Amino acid sequence: MLRRASSAFLLVASLVGRVFAALAFAGLAFATAGHAQDNMRGAPYNGYTGVPFDTRAHAYDYLVDGSLPQDNPAEKKYTTLQAAYAAAPAGTPAKPTVIGIRPGVYFIRGGDTATGMTVTKDYITLVGLTDDRRNVVLADNRGNKEGASNNGYIFMVNDTGFTMMNLTVVNYCNLDYEYPGDPSKNLKMRSPVITQAVALQADGDKHVYSHVAFLSRLDTLFIRTTRSYFTNVYVEGTDDFIGGGNVGVWENSEVYFPTGNGVMSASGIAFINTVFRAARGLEF
Repeated sequence: MLRRASSAFLLVASLVGRVFAALAFAGLAFATAGHAQDNMRGAPYNGYTGVPFDTRAHAYDYLVDGSLPQDNPAEKKYTTLQAAYAAAPAGTPAKPTVIGIRPGVYFIRGGDTATGMTVTKDYITLVGLTDDRRNVVLADNRGNKEGASNNGYIFMVNDTGFTMMNLTVVNYCNLDYEYPGDPSKNLKMRSPVITQAVALQADGDKHVYSHVAFLSRLDTLFIRTTRSYFTNVYVEGTDDFIGGGNVGVWENSEVYFPTGNGVMSASGIAFINTVFRAARGLEF
């Protein structure tokens, strides 16, 4: 899967002119597109497409497993993503450093102004070891004036060659999250008053996001990368919740407005076979 994602990214990087040509007709494409995949229904699944994508046997260099009694550095096994990332070295284009994450809810807690987790090492890959991306959850619940004086960033990524695969990133400041099969892991919103609550801010270059759900309300994503590729991604938000960076491609994905309508701000992106879903209309 990593090889296939990399090939797709290289295609994007080498055909920048085609990307911008696609942007020229994207306005018509999103207005008339049917289902990218007919089972992408949005809200009932909190971002799960319904199409099996099994990475349980994916190879990894470091393991995150919340069920472990304690960290085991000798075997490169850790109870938190933060500890695994701290131990992991930067990768290379030929061999990214892969951090595998077993099913569970992992809290990426920040502070009043502190980001939950900052990623600056090049060629790091995060892979949920699951057949259902709803089962690997990276979460925090801070937003502007709700637990933070900034926008409550869970992740700030600023590197080259970052990949995230088969998991869910949820800022549950203003939304509830139902963990499949285990109500004890459900997440309850901090407040129903919608405020800026960012799941991911991404800078750098050569980013790939595959089979990932990004859940929040206002300002879910700040994508500011030089080049990025999103495939089979689900994002939901109310306003200004993608961004775009210099050049980006979203393919076979879904953009969902959970309150029924809203305003989406995005630039520099070609949307290919991507569904925009809103019950009461949307505005670009």
